[in-house]
Amino acid sequence: MKIKKKRGGYNPYKRNRQAEKPKTPINGEKLVGCAIIREGVTTHGAFHTHAEVRRHLGDEACYTSVYGDEEGYWTSKERFVNRIEAAEIARRSGQTTWTGPKLLSCEVNWKA
Repeated sequence: MKIKKKRGGYNPYKRNRQAEKPKTPINGEKLVGCAIIREGVTTHGAFHTHAEVRRHLGDEACYTSVYGDEEGYWTSKERFVNRIEAAEIARRSGQTTWTGPKLLSCEVNWKA
């Protein structure tokens, strides 16, 4: 009779397949675009980067944040969320695998 050795233990190179499965979206909410609040006015639309929003606002240096702006995202429930809340929404809806605390627009799969 042959005895099988039990394989196991921690392997840092093996991905946790449970973590890869998307969680249930929060009330079906998804991110639909980037948004910026400037001087109390929210600018949003079909922008996939915050630079596109700044360009739309007329900023010459669109790749540089403007002091006082609040950057975030517009959701399918028509509300503004900050980068931290957006990261959780995107993870739950399967739009990102980003594990950082604040979501970057380049990490969002807008087609998901």
